[in-house]
Amino acid sequence: MEGEPNDGDIYKDYHQSNTVGDTATLTFTGTGIEYIGQLDREAGPVAIELNGKAGTPPEVDPSLDDNGMPHNFTRKGGQTLWRFTDLPYKEHTIQIKNVTGKRTTLDAFKVITQQLSGPPPQYRATCKIISNPVSVDITIGGGSVPTGTPTGTPTTTPTDGNTPTPDPTDTTPGPTGSNSGSPSPSNTNTGGTGNNNSNNGTGTTVLTTATATATASARPTTTVTATHTAQVRVTPIGAAQTGELPERNPSGLTLLLAGCVMLGGGIMSGVAMRRRRAAHAGRDGAS
Repeated sequence: MEGEPNDGDIYKDYHQSNTVGDTATLTFTGTGIEYIGQLDREAGPVAIELNGKAGTPPEVDPSLDDNGMPHNFTRKGGQTLWRFTDLPYKEHTIQIKNVTGKRTTLDAFKVITQQLSGPPPQYRATCKIISNPVSVDITIGGGSVPTGTPTGTPTTTPTDGNTPTPDPTDTTPGPTGSNSGSPSPSNTNTGGTGNNNSNNGTGTTVLTTATATATASARPTTTVTATHTAQVRVTPIGAAQTGELPERNPSGLTLLLAGCVMLGGGIMSGVAMRRRRAAHAGRDGAS
C-alpha cells in the first residue's frame, strides 16, 4: 500500500494484512535480520519464526512500547519492530504471521552481514595437490649446449698459424727501405740453415715492420679585441676617458656678451617706461 509522505515508510509504501493467519516469508544469506514495520496503536501482535522455529522473542506487538504499555503513535513507519543477530553465515528463512486479525504491516526486511574472521565455506577455495612435485627443465636462449668431454692436451708453446712467405723477386739480403707516410712491409732475408721456417731446404726468416706517421694539426686561434667606447663622442684634450662629459666653465667672451645683452635690455625698458609716463601725464593735463 502507498503510505503518507510524513509516515516515514521506506520508499513511501508498505504491506498490510487484517486477516488472521496471513504470512510473509523471506529467505536470505547473512548473519542477522530485522523486521521493519509501523508503530500503530490499532495494530495487533505478530508471531515470528526463524528457520522454522519460534524467534527470540517469538512475538512482537507494534501497539505497545518497550515497557509493554500502549502508545499513541498512529502509523509511524520505518521502525525496527524485531531484530535478531549472531547467526552463522549461511542461508536462513524468516516468517511473520498475523495472529489476531488486527492491522499488521510489513515495510521491509533488513539483512545483516557482520564482519567475518574468514571466508564462508560456500565461498572458500581449497587447493589440493593431485601429484608429487616434479622437476621442470628450463632452456634459456636458442643456441646449442655442448655435450661430452673435451679431448686433447693443452700445450704451453704458442703456435704460429700465419707463416709469412718471402717475395721470390727479392734476392738482396737486408732491409729494402720504407715509404714514409703510410705503413709498408720491410722484408729481411738471412741466409743459413735456420730451424724456424723451411723453404727448399734453406732456412729463411721474414720480419715485417709497419710504420705509421700521424701529423697533428694546429688548433685555430681566435683573437677577441675589446674596445671601450666612451659615452661622450668628443673628449676634451687633456681629459681622462672616464665616459662622462666634463664640466665646462663659461669663457670671458661669453660673459661679456651676456652682460651687454642684459644692459641693452635694461636701457630699452627704461626708455619704454619714460614714454608711458609722459603719455599718462599729457592725458592728465588735457583733462
